[in-house]
Amino acid sequence: MKYSKPYKRGKRTFRYRYDTHMVQCIDKPDTEMIADNVEWRQKYGRDLWEIESGYLVIDAAGLMLQNWKNKESRDEYLDIWSYELDEESAYLVRQYIMYG
Repeated sequence: MKYSKPYKRGKRTFRYRYDTHMVQCIDKPDTEMIADNVEWRQKYGRDLWEIESGYLVIDAAGLMLQNWKNKESRDEYLDIWSYELDEESAYLVRQYIMYG
């Protein structure tokens, strides 16, 4: 798997995965997450967290390579996606408060 260098945009970090043409919203996993993955893999045969090449993959979405390479297109796409992630998170918080 070949990835772009991490690309910071606003409060989030992204990278492009060239073999799947996917943009990943990523973050550094802490030691507890890594330990959790080892435990879950032993108990359940799968990972709890999706960690690829040293990064926790929070979300992923398709993007054509030429749009990733074009800074203006990339930034617009990432800004819209970040806004949507923020809106989704706010919605989930409201639902939890109302029904949790």
